[in-house]
Amino acid sequence: MMAKSEWRGTRKSISALMSGAVLAAFAIGASRAHAQVEESEFRAGDGTTYQVIRAETLGGGAERLQITTVAGAIAGAGSCSATGNMSGDPSSAIGGVLPPGMSLHPYDQVKRTAILVPNDISMLHFDPSFGGRVTLGLVNGSELNVCASSFDCTGKPNVQALSTLDQNSGGVPAACIATGLNAGCDGPINQRDTFAFGVPATGNPPVCTGSPPPVTINTFVCATAPSDGFSLPQGQAVIFVYNHSLATNGFAVATGGFGITVDADPRLTCPANSVVSATGDNDSQPAPPAPTNTPTNTPTNTPTNTPTNTPTNTPTVTPTNTPTNTPTNTPTNTPTNTPTNTPTNTPTNTPTNTPTNTPTNTPTNTPTSTPTNTPTNTPTNTPTNTPTRTPTNTPTNTPTNTPTNTPTNTPTNTPTTTPTNTPTFTPTNTPTNTPTFTPTNTATASFTATRTRPPIPVVPSPASPAGLVLVGGLAIGLLWALRRLGRVPL
Repeated sequence: MMAKSEWRGTRKSISALMSGAVLAAFAIGASRAHAQVEESEFRAGDGTTYQVIRAETLGGGAERLQITTVAGAIAGAGSCSATGNMSGDPSSAIGGVLPPGMSLHPYDQVKRTAILVPNDISMLHFDPSFGGRVTLGLVNGSELNVCASSFDCTGKPNVQALSTLDQNSGGVPAACIATGLNAGCDGPINQRDTFAFGVPATGNPPVCTGSPPPVTINTFVCATAPSDGFSLPQGQAVIFVYNHSLATNGFAVATGGFGITVDADPRLTCPANSVVSATGDNDSQPAPPAPTNTPTNTPTNTPTNTPTNTPTNTPTVTPTNTPTNTPTNTPTNTPTNTPTNTPTNTPTNTPTNTPTNTPTNTPTNTPTSTPTNTPTNTPTNTPTNTPTRTPTNTPTNTPTNTPTNTPTNTPTNTPTTTPTNTPTFTPTNTPTNTPTFTPTNTATASFTATRTRPPIPVVPSPASPAGLVLVGGLAIGLLWALRRLGRVPL
């Protein structure tokens, strides 16, 4: 039988919480070799904790471990394990915390790797810088690297992914929070909380169902291997990462499980895939040392912004309102005297001599015995009014709208873009390497308030358009006021 201490510090071979009766019950089998889980705890500079669980040297007839409980907490954690040496003897193991003085680390702040198979399970390295880095295996390019932050594994080979506890992947079932577990090795009173794997659960975070939950912490020698938990064959490992605001706190981890024989064990008369031993381990580490501020005079190249007046020939486009005489073709209605040959019907009274044969009765005294009337044709000039059409060339003044292209000089305010080479002084920020001595490692942000002069009000000139509008408005306002004053009865 083996039990581990509850608090950080030197490991004890027997837990003070175990009763004498329990110790006596398992003292007979204390000499038999047990499969041992190798657990290591590392603290990074930012407080991150790494719990490395390895199946390095098993023995006792076991070829693999079945890990059923894992725990980590700020206030401490403990473990115990006990097993007999004959088929049917009790076997128990657990790793967890004792509430209310201890409580599990928050579920959603724990991550894990898959089951890892390094090139050498005995080679384990840790770099505590920043968030820390665990290296498993011989460093030859095929070693495995695990980091809580990917930044700490930059440039390293074979970086292993991390999964949350609620995932069933990489050979590890989803975890749930198991409460109130009492293992036979832990005395009749202690009831621990722990993380269990592959057990029915509900809620968020998931809590294992049942009272107590069906987590394998008590079994017997030669019993069938537990169906819950996860398998860790010899030469393999798994890493749990506890992260979040741990820089100022100590931290403890614990685990419990059983040694499993893959084939039949003739010594114990156990069949294949059965329990042959129990194992548990716990560890604790204080808070990482706080960083020390050592003032060092380190010349630093600090770029300083020094305004320099550098004349530059910069063509500037200056819009100017210059009146320009622009000939424009403006159609104008100009009356013009155009002589036109217009035939006009003008009745004229023209006396014409028209010979007319008019019979006239002229009595003649002819001594005849018989008087006769003899008609005679006598031409007479009789003026008659006969209208005649006489074409006349009469000049008439008829105004005609004839568009004429007359160039007119119209002053127009046309902004013209006149490139001018005007040397302008442009302050340029020239970084200069100025050695400065910084006595502290504390970056301080200094904000300097810069006083600025208030803007000068601009009053338009009275001769400008804006000034004329202003003067006109004042005049209208004054006249309106005088008019209102004149209407007030005295």
